[in-house]
Amino acid sequence: MQRIEDFMHELFEEHANVERAKLAAYREFRDRFFVEAYEPFNNHEFRHSCEAEKLESITDSGAEAVVTTSTVLRSLRLQYRYYLQARGEKWVVSNVESSCPICDGTGRFPHERQCSHCTGTGWLVLAA
Repeated sequence: MQRIEDFMHELFEEHANVERAKLAAYREFRDRFFVEAYEPFNNHEFRHSCEAEKLESITDSGAEAVVTTSTVLRSLRLQYRYYLQARGEKWVVSNVESSCPICDGTGRFPHERQCSHCTGTGWLVLAA
């Protein structure tokens, strides 16, 4: 069976490659239709965030695993939780969650009020 660490490093690398390709395609579009300084969003920061993603923890139960990672986007520290399933001798991602940027993954606001953005879980589902 493929090691989870190897699968995740391969996932990080391919994700960064996709972001590089998107940035290259966007530059051609931007150069053709907009002034040089026009940047509606910063793909460089997102790509660097993908490249900087690091493993934090792995919980492996055989046919399934949960991997928590962290990265920094601008000055925001983000965590991701990947749910993996074994498929033959490899792993595949079945779900991804992100720590809530509103409550910083705590599920609460000051004065013990539940975060309405993540409904108190501290996590947001990115894909299912």
